[in-house]
Amino acid sequence: MRAKLIVNDVHLGVARASGTTDTTAKALRAYLQAKLREFIMQHTDKDLIFNGDVFDTFSVPMADVLEFYQTTAEWLEKADGLGRVILGMGNHDFAKDSSKMSSLEFVGRVLESQYGDHVKLVMAPELICPGIYMIPHVANQDIFDLELSRALNIEATYFLLHANYDNHFAVEADHSLNVTEAQAAALHKQGKILIFGHEHQARHFEKIGVLCTGNQWPSSIADCLGNPKDRKQAFWIAPASGGGAALTTWSADGAFVEVDWKQIADTPDTAQFVRVIGEATAEQAADVIGIISKYRQKSSAFVVKNSVAIAGVQDMDDLPEAMEITKQFDVLAYLFEQLTEEQGATVKKLLAERELVEVMA
Repeated sequence: MRAKLIVNDVHLGVARASGTTDTTAKALRAYLQAKLREFIMQHTDKDLIFNGDVFDTFSVPMADVLEFYQTTAEWLEKADGLGRVILGMGNHDFAKDSSKMSSLEFVGRVLESQYGDHVKLVMAPELICPGIYMIPHVANQDIFDLELSRALNIEATYFLLHANYDNHFAVEADHSLNVTEAQAAALHKQGKILIFGHEHQARHFEKIGVLCTGNQWPSSIADCLGNPKDRKQAFWIAPASGGGAALTTWSADGAFVEVDWKQIADTPDTAQFVRVIGEATAEQAADVIGIISKYRQKSSAFVVKNSVAIAGVQDMDDLPEAMEITKQFDVLAYLFEQLTEEQGATVKKLLAERELVEVMA
C-alpha cells in the first residue's frame, strides 16, 4: 500500500482584487499553479488526496482548469500507473443548483474517464481507501451532523473533512460547516483521527485527535498570519504504521513581511505578500493611500494590503475602498506621477482639448 499525501485549499484560479494590480493578480494565479506542480512532482511515490477547494470558486477560468488537468495528468504518468488521485469536494465547489457542474467536477470527470480507477472524484461520503474515510462538503449543517454520527460506525482510522473545527461563528458562512468539540471527542473515543481541510491556518489538538493542516500556500495576507513557526505544511500518512508526518511547503521568511507605511520603500524585493502597518492621522490618510498605491504599482509582490490604523477610522482594512477618504486623494496628480514627462504632456493636451470642446458646446 502506498503512502497518502494530503493537500487542501489550493484555491487555483483565485481572483484577488483588493491589494493587487492586474499584473500581480495574474502572477498570483500562476504562482499557485507552479507551487502545486513543483510540490506534487516530488511525491509520485504516494497517492495524492485533495481535501477540498482545489479551485477558488465554483467556476474558474478554463485556463486554470486546463493547467490543473495537465499537472495532474503528468503526475499520473510519472507515477507509472501506480498512483491514485482523490479529488474531494470543498465548499467552494458546491452549488445548490444541481444542474450546474463545478470546475472541479468537470476536470474530475475528464480525468476519471481517461485514467479510470486511478482518479476518484468524491462528492459524497465514502471509504476512499482502507483506513481512510472522506466526508466532502455537503449541503448544510444538519446533513453534515448526520454524516458525522454515521461515521461512528465506519471502520476507518482517518476521517478527512472539509469543515471548521469548534467554530460556531463560521457555521453557514460561505456554505461553511462545523465540527463541535463533543462530536470530535465521540469519534476520538473510538480511535478515529480527524484531518480537516477548509481552515487555512494549522491547528493541532492531539488529545482529541484533531488535525487542521491549514492550506499549503497562501493566496492572501490572512493566509500568512498565525501559522505555527511561520510556515505551512502538508500532511502524509505512512502505509505500514498508519502514522503520519508533516512536510513544509512554505515559509514566511522573506516571503511575507510587515512594514510601516513610512518605510515602505525599504521593503525587500523577496517579499511576495506585504502587509503595510503603522499609524496615521486623518490628515495623513490621503498620503497613506497614495504611498501604498504607488508602491503597489511598481512592486512585484502578489498582494500589498493596507492595514494602517487611521485615527478616528475603524475597521479600515483597505483604505482605497473607503469613499470618504478617497475623496481627499488627488487622482489626477497621482496619474501624472506615474507618467513620463512626454506622456504627461500628451495627457494634458488631450484634457485641454476636451475642456475647449465642452466650452464651445
